[in-house]
Amino acid sequence: MKLTLKKKIIGLVCASALLPLLVTVVVSLALEGGMERRIDKELDILAMENVSHIAKDFHALCQATNEMLENHLAQTSTASLTLLDQAGFAMDPKSTTTWEVVNENTGTKETVQLPQVTIGGQVLSPTPKPGESVPVVDTVGKLLAVACSIYVRLDESGNMVRVATNILSPDGSRSGLGSYIPVQQIDGAATPMIAPVLQGQPWSGHVYLHGGDWLVRYDPLRDATGRVSGMIGVGLKIEAMSALRQAIKDTVVGKTGYVWVLGAKGEDRGRYLVSREGERDGDDVWEAKDANGQPFVQNVIRQALSAAPGEVSFISYPWQNPGEASPREKISAFTYFAPWDWVIGAGTYEDDYRDAKLEVRAARHAQMTYVTAGGVAILVLVLITAVLMGIRLSRPIRLATTLARRVADGDLAGAEAALAAIEPGRGARFADESDDLLAALTTMVGQLNSLLAQVRSSGIQVTSSATEIAASARQLEGSVNDQTGATSEVTATTRQIAATAHELAKTVEDVGVSAASTADMADAGLSGLTGIEATMAELMGATGQIAEKLKVISQRAEAITQVVGTMGKVANQTNLLSLNAAIEAEKAGELGLGFSVVAREIRRLADQTGVAAKDIGELVRDMQSAVRDGVAAMDAFGSQVKNGAGTVGAIGGDLRRVIEAIRELTPRFSEVSESVQLQSHGADQISQAMVQLSDTATATRESLTEFKRAAEQLSEAVSGLHAEVARFNAKG
Repeated sequence: MKLTLKKKIIGLVCASALLPLLVTVVVSLALEGGMERRIDKELDILAMENVSHIAKDFHALCQATNEMLENHLAQTSTASLTLLDQAGFAMDPKSTTTWEVVNENTGTKETVQLPQVTIGGQVLSPTPKPGESVPVVDTVGKLLAVACSIYVRLDESGNMVRVATNILSPDGSRSGLGSYIPVQQIDGAATPMIAPVLQGQPWSGHVYLHGGDWLVRYDPLRDATGRVSGMIGVGLKIEAMSALRQAIKDTVVGKTGYVWVLGAKGEDRGRYLVSREGERDGDDVWEAKDANGQPFVQNVIRQALSAAPGEVSFISYPWQNPGEASPREKISAFTYFAPWDWVIGAGTYEDDYRDAKLEVRAARHAQMTYVTAGGVAILVLVLITAVLMGIRLSRPIRLATTLARRVADGDLAGAEAALAAIEPGRGARFADESDDLLAALTTMVGQLNSLLAQVRSSGIQVTSSATEIAASARQLEGSVNDQTGATSEVTATTRQIAATAHELAKTVEDVGVSAASTADMADAGLSGLTGIEATMAELMGATGQIAEKLKVISQRAEAITQVVGTMGKVANQTNLLSLNAAIEAEKAGELGLGFSVVAREIRRLADQTGVAAKDIGELVRDMQSAVRDGVAAMDAFGSQVKNGAGTVGAIGGDLRRVIEAIRELTPRFSEVSESVQLQSHGADQISQAMVQLSDTATATRESLTEFKRAAEQLSEAVSGLHAEVARFNAKG
């Protein structure tokens, strides 16, 4: 089946419009599944990042709050110790008080005799009267709004009994009086705060007391002998931080997610410390299971405790809150905050961001619909345009094909008549490249007619000229043969002259080289002397610079001496001032004891400064003496270098005159060598010219042979041209 240009244009344009549409649709369909999976994955990642950031933010908030509370407790502890010192804390081992003490861990009770404890003259009683004020602890509670308790050492092991507190029970009595903190816990581990307090060090941390979580600090108390006889503790209840708890409750993750806090150890293990909107605060969910029957709370706490400090872990599980019809898949990020034993978590539900997935999927389907509809519309428009353009472009191509066939058949007259029929005003007109094509065909047919007429007339002239050229070439070939023989004889003679000239030039050149070598060796000796002279000049300059720098060192040493003198005067003045300060401190009595110590330390430093200034002065004087000796030695060395430089200069002058005499001979040898070289070069040029002339004569003879052959071929070609031209039916 033959495809015309019109069909090819229509097919090509339609394929160009259809292929991109098909590729777009196929690629979109192929990538749709993968794209949705990637979108789901990215949304899951965004959800995990969101809950991770929230968990980290609340961990950082708890960290900042804990640091603020610890700083507050440290200041409160300092203030409570100051108040206790001012009020006066005393223990009388000779007088005892009967106390019924209770082990806080086991609840075991026993009756013991404790030394009588007084604060500000008030004896601490195991059963204070209701409304009776207790010194220090009540003052700390009113002024600083913290819990405060005082403990007395029960025995040598270090068990601490609470003998005073400002924590009140619901009935108004003092809470926990007589209970004691044992040195060893139920599991055999040492109670963390006892050991450092017994060693005289404060301890701060998180503890569980009175049914709640507390941030506490304990400081040791000593008796008159310096023995740790008790401790004072201040604390803040973590649950009382309503702002932090409210911030956790008010945080919404996604649409319906929330932040939660679980206890990790001890009595709070698996207990909701902060729940959604506080609905389940205090509930024990340690045994809670998700919709799949997995104890996810236990898994969360185990992962949190095994993770690095501040590290965020993730868990996904189906969870159903009270009041919800069915469980929903939940993603939670959680981290462990060790100071408060909190597991802080943030969770969100998959259906909170499912709407985003549906919107993305709907947008992709709408995009496919619009792309397909637009592609079909474009394809229809392109098809119509292709048909019109095919008809428009094929008409002039068909006409041009017809004209070309007539020209190929030799009917130039018929081709010219057909072109005349479509000239402007007498036929169709094409306002594009087709018009240029037809114009070119018209020009081609006209020029072919002219060319054929000219070829006919020129062919006769070329045949006549080719015959004459062949005859002349035969005569010239004989003359060139005679010239070639004479040239060969002249070339041989010229080569002998050139060889002799070369030998003479080499001899003269060797003599010149020997003279130049002698001059160069003498010149090298002179250069060495010149370098020595320059080096000695530089040595003289360097010697002068060293002397100048030694003088500068001497001047600066004088300045150091003055500064050292000033330091000595300042030390003496400081000594006098410290002495006066010590006298004034003695006059002030006990209030000036601390200032007296400072005055003695200042006087000691002033004495050390005076001794150091004296040592520095002696070192500077030794340095000045050494510098003066160095300056004198450098002056003597400079004079010797100057005398040596003069001697070297005289020797250099004598050697320079010898070199000048040798160099006067060198140009004369060079002139002779140049003359001989010119003669040798001229002989070489003559020899080369004769060789070239001989080669040229040979080439001319060969060219004449080829020329004669070309003239014969030209005559044959003209005969063939006449035969071809006779085939065309042209005008004229």
